[in-house]
Amino acid sequence: MQISKAYNIITQVIKAYAQQEGIKFVTSSDAPSTYEEMKNFFVKNGYFMVYDGGDHGFLGKEANTLFRAVHDYTHCLYGYGFDFEGETSLSAKTIEIFGKVAKELGIGKKGRKAISKIVHIEIKLQLDHYYKTGSFVEDQKQFVLDNW
Repeated sequence: MQISKAYNIITQVIKAYAQQEGIKFVTSSDAPSTYEEMKNFFVKNGYFMVYDGGDHGFLGKEANTLFRAVHDYTHCLYGYGFDFEGETSLSAKTIEIFGKVAKELGIGKKGRKAISKIVHIEIKLQLDHYYKTGSFVEDQKQFVLDNW
């Protein structure tokens, strides 16, 4: 499947899941950077504050910031920390959740497989990159292309 088609599919899933769960958020260049800060902000305010900067890759700014909100929501819902173990668990849980939502939306096996691959690249492989290099991926599009 072409990358652009796969990202269109995952965008549908991200939007559907965020709507199903009623995930609310605002964006900021000063979003919480630790699990505790993120969770405390959510508990106090009832919505998430997600980072609006950086490279938005194939998702584009709107879908990527929504994906970040879904990501933070999943951290809170399952108690996954921002450490290697927590992010690894979150990656697997996101694949599971998105697969279920995609099936509900009538997305076939090829589309669900592409979603799984995207989540693996966007979360787990970027996590591996961070722990290996000490820095975030600078060019997400190229990173995805290199790992597709």
